[in-house]
Amino acid sequence: MIRSQRLNVAGLMARRMTRSSGILTVQLADAWALRHLSVCIKAGAELSGPPQSLFRHLCAA
Repeated sequence: MIRSQRLNVAGLMARRMTRSSGILTVQLADAWALRHLSVCIKAGAELSGPPQSLFRHLCAA
């Protein structure tokens, strides 16, 4: 089982598909299944409002 219950885009889409098609999902917590994602911006880059909000949100997660 996944340790965190946070929903992401893939998780939301999987839930949607299970409802409409009857496909079952299996959550993985094995070491090989874990992903480490990075959020990058150019050094010194000035982001406008919405991109800055998204960047801060992703970095806080």
